[in-house]
Amino acid sequence: MRWLLATVLFIFVIFQNACSPQKKYIHTCPEISKDQTGAFFAPIDSDLPVTLKVDPDFSKEQQSAIQKAVQKWNSFYQKEHGKSFFYLKTDLEEQTLHISESISCEELEDKNYSQNSFWIKKTDSEKLWTSLGLTKRNPAITLRCYLDDILTKQIIMVNTKYLNSEQEVSVFLHELGHTLGLNHSCLEDEGISKENYISCKNLPKAHPYYKAVLYPYLVQLETKESLENNDEARTNCLYKEE
Repeated sequence: MRWLLATVLFIFVIFQNACSPQKKYIHTCPEISKDQTGAFFAPIDSDLPVTLKVDPDFSKEQQSAIQKAVQKWNSFYQKEHGKSFFYLKTDLEEQTLHISESISCEELEDKNYSQNSFWIKKTDSEKLWTSLGLTKRNPAITLRCYLDDILTKQIIMVNTKYLNSEQEVSVFLHELGHTLGLNHSCLEDEGISKENYISCKNLPKAHPYYKAVLYPYLVQLETKESLENNDEARTNCLYKEE
């Protein structure tokens, strides 16, 4: 399996594939520009809504922020297509997924884990964060596991030691976008634009890709708690036939 990881403040994504390197996921539709056709991952390949299992170790305030982020995505999709993306499940005291100081796609293999459901997990382990190549600039990640180009499972990990309480909804909203198959709204690596994926470098704050929830950075005290046109247009590209 391969995996993909996504974060905030620099927000980030990881893939794993045991079979072959991931092919570029290029998606075209009338709603987006050519420089956004490379800004995708594989979508969820199962019936909607999928079950989002919330770690009971999150505080009440954090669980409330997760609920608000889920509601934003669900409200958008209900308005467009009459159904929800996510079914939120919070009463999981006896079913919690245990993660120690490492995580891989193989460790997510269990009889209750499938593409129809995934966890949003709390951690405060510096060792786990370091093993994933993350720092305190990365409060959350989305790990996506693939078999060839098919998404098989995924999980959101949140390091609450590095999560600013004022940015909780923004971070959760961003990570949920990754679970749906949205890459960042612009390319952060090296600052070099590609034909189908524009660079974040020098984008003005008024630019729609900068304003997007899936923009890869949040500055201190900045919040993005509502989906923007770019987030919605790219999501419709992936799920317009649902």
